Amino acid sequence: MKCEYHPSVEAVAECKSCSLPMCGICANFTDDGELCDRCLDAGEIAKAVEAKSRAQGGSSDKYGQMLDEDIHNIQEPKKANLEASIEKREKLHMGIVICSVIFIGFRVATSLGSNALLNQQQINAQEVAIEQLNNCVGVFWNIAAELNAGRVPDESMSCTETNDPNIITRNGDEVIITHPHPDLHGYTEIYIASSNPVPMFVL
Repeated sequence: MKCEYHPSVEAVAECKSCSLPMCGICANFTDDGELCDRCLDAGEIAKAVEAKSRAQGGSSDKYGQMLDEDIHNIQEPKKANLEASIEKREKLHMGIVICSVIFIGFRVATSLGSNALLNQQQINAQEVAIEQLNNCVGVFWNIAAELNAGRVPDESMSCTETNDPNIITRNGDEVIITHPHPDLHGYTEIYIASSNPVPMFVL
């Protein structure tokens, strides 16, 4: 099953409220279960308004009036924060991919010479490499979602370009997941740690 917003990435969870399939970039792991940004936003708005109503000793009718009056004031800042969070994660994801595309192109150009033209086979090979990298970035974001939820990902949760599982090491309470062959993507290290669950791609 693929993520609703990132069709090239496998979904790691379904939204408990609307059943939307989500990858690690989109999923929000809460005490109530996994939620998409839209349902998380709606739930927190309702909780905030209900808490305000109770604090003021309001009735159910008053609660409904307050919901109508205050929802805009609560929703707009929350919506802006959620959009900023999604945009930040998307930029980080795309930044890794774009830097890698530049690196792959530079490596091919230097190996062929500045005046050489790429044939179709070489172009296809580059496209495959870029797609594999993009999928690998998605896998490591899914691993990040597992670590954020307090779970240790299975070794089989690895990138498709290698048959070897990810390397899982433990240092006290910290869990570190490492790609077994980062050189396949032109990196010296690809890893993620539970203390900072953000994929790290080291040239």
